[in-house]
Amino acid sequence: MISFVIVLFYMITVFGVIYLRFKQPNLERPYKTWLYPVTPIIYLVIGAAFCGLLLIYKQQYTWLGLIIVSLGIPIYYIIKKKERQV
Repeated sequence: MISFVIVLFYMITVFGVIYLRFKQPNLERPYKTWLYPVTPIIYLVIGAAFCGLLLIYKQQYTWLGLIIVSLGIPIYYIIKKKERQV
């Protein structure tokens, strides 16, 4: 359950880096990735395969992890709404 959710969030982070580099190519890059963009894309492919295999073979764990993470979405919006009211 934990490994599925962690890999999912890592994939979101890696995709965010790729997206940011295409969206704002002139930003300073204090950290470099070896063979960019090949290595992040390979990671996304392997991560997607890993998550897909977990969804196929270990559904009892992956769905529980997704449900727990999804429960945080309404909580996030409730907190944001209360912050705007203050």
